[in-house]
Amino acid sequence: MDDYDKNIGEKIKSFLNQSGMTQKELAEKLQIKPASLNQMLSGRSAFPINRLMAIAYIMQLPEDQKNEIQQLLQKKQLARINRAALSLDTDHLAKLYETADTLEKRKKLDRVSKHVANAINDPGPVYSGVSSLPSSPDTIRNTPELRECIKDAMLREGVRDASELNRRIGYDSSHSLERLLAGKLNWFPDVLSAVLDELKIKQDDAPISPRERSMLAPEGIYNQGAILVRPVPVVDWANAADYIGSLIAGTSAIDRKWDPESIETIPAPTGCRKDTIALRVHGQSMEPKIQDGDKIYCEPVENLEELPNNKIVVVRFTDSAKEGAGCLFCKRFRRIGGEIFLTSDNPAGRNFNEVPPIDIAWLGRVTGKYDDDF
Repeated sequence: MDDYDKNIGEKIKSFLNQSGMTQKELAEKLQIKPASLNQMLSGRSAFPINRLMAIAYIMQLPEDQKNEIQQLLQKKQLARINRAALSLDTDHLAKLYETADTLEKRKKLDRVSKHVANAINDPGPVYSGVSSLPSSPDTIRNTPELRECIKDAMLREGVRDASELNRRIGYDSSHSLERLLAGKLNWFPDVLSAVLDELKIKQDDAPISPRERSMLAPEGIYNQGAILVRPVPVVDWANAADYIGSLIAGTSAIDRKWDPESIETIPAPTGCRKDTIALRVHGQSMEPKIQDGDKIYCEPVENLEELPNNKIVVVRFTDSAKEGAGCLFCKRFRRIGGEIFLTSDNPAGRNFNEVPPIDIAWLGRVTGKYDDDF
């Protein structure tokens, strides 16, 4: 931690003294341990940004006190940028790059170098009134000024709420738009582009930085027939067991970065969860409902006890399962007592009876088929 963290802690303590609220009371409202709050107030650990936003809300800090915290945060950010710039000068970065022994290390250095360059060229405000989120290389800061601009335009255009705005732009999640309008998420460029087009806000009038403006889609493209959809990569059945195994292990490369030019994708349906995957089915065991070659949407199930009977599921067995070890199957789910029954709709298909839950490594509920009402 640095002096800026300590200074922020001192400011919060002085605000506490003025308000008459105790550290214990504040910790209870933040739903954290008093010892954790004490560490942050003493500068021994950094204040997470969401905690600062929550403190500003809980204590109803006036604008001048919010500005004091904002100034300290801005100084801290600039100090971090300067340290990064000094430690990543061109010669030093070139030496690090030459000695990097793996492609992954070189990619990481590229990302660090790009991030520092972006920060130096366009640091922008860290937080406006301590109520916006930290930026990342692929998103646009969701500042209070931007939200105010959008909400004013919604009022002008007769858009009542996030659900109606969601319907107008054709996005797949009204919940995400609600969080965006509440300042809980940063904007993805395509979503913000669609919102600006729909609300007739000129990109040059949007309160964002020049670098962020360059990330937007061409102005007017969503008013000329472009469709805002989130693509979901399709995994072939032959690779699906290994793919889901990598999801379980948290090492899936396809989710971290994939090329839409070389990987087949299908559009995410309305209401699709972020962790939904798409699989191309191989086999006839679920005919006539699911045919060989169909592309299905599947979302992970965390608690098998909450899954209703007779739902179609995709199951990946553990490597030590008594039957189907390490393999993937699409079946109809039934639970009787403590046993699970996985059956085929096609009488000629394979069934798994009295499966102990411990043999199931991953289970996903099939929520739909591409190009079908399902």
